[in-house]
Amino acid sequence: MNNALAQLITRDGYHTLIAGQTGSGKSVLINNIMTALLGTLPAVDAFVLVDPKRVELARYKPLARVERFATEPADIINALDTVIITMERRYADMERRGLTLYDGPRVWLIIDELADLMTVSRPAVLPRLQRIAQLGRAAKITLIAATQAPARKILPAELVLNIPQRIALHCDTAIESRQIIGAPGAELLPRHGYCLRKAPGEPVTTYAVPLTDETELNARIAAELRYIRPSAARSAPKPKPSKLYRLGQWLCDALRAPL
Repeated sequence: MNNALAQLITRDGYHTLIAGQTGSGKSVLINNIMTALLGTLPAVDAFVLVDPKRVELARYKPLARVERFATEPADIINALDTVIITMERRYADMERRGLTLYDGPRVWLIIDELADLMTVSRPAVLPRLQRIAQLGRAAKITLIAATQAPARKILPAELVLNIPQRIALHCDTAIESRQIIGAPGAELLPRHGYCLRKAPGEPVTTYAVPLTDETELNARIAAELRYIRPSAARSAPKPKPSKLYRLGQWLCDALRAPL
């Protein structure tokens, strides 16, 4: 599969908004991005996946590098809080070492159906996403969010403006196209298979969105399932025997002792 578009989207670590009408190819593009990331990431990079509909991202849940997989509103809020705590710790480390850009592994926060999430949990979700969008990039935390064409009442301008890379798939109207990329054009795209990409310092450009190569993606998932994160393995403490276990061992030893 020619996955050049997904590699381009993830190349610079920009926060990214992917939006378009139902059936326009958002899920295909998210899976293409995951294919690209699983094939090119350093092994220490991690994922936090948010999937309110429990459909598109569920296949990635067992992967060792998926730090959090959240579907319910309370779990999603906790996952976002975990990302913010990681971000704040990284800023503290950067300040201590005099860095302006974090030099450790990247965390990819990938959210499917952001509009649904905002509809259900907007008061809790919005301020957290705004903080991540404003401060995350220097801490190497990248937000990639997919949604239907984002109405201002669902995704306010102050959030969207902090997401510098936008991908517009087919929309019904020029107004919806402007809400995504700041210009008309997405309403003229075919119903699926093409998108417009807007990124910092680049003109709005049309790209083909290839179908996900399921064979390649499944092979990369299988390879990931054989992988154990070295840091997690080193840091896992050995379990201490319980009092009940120690009592059982004492009784066994006593029964085996000669009279």
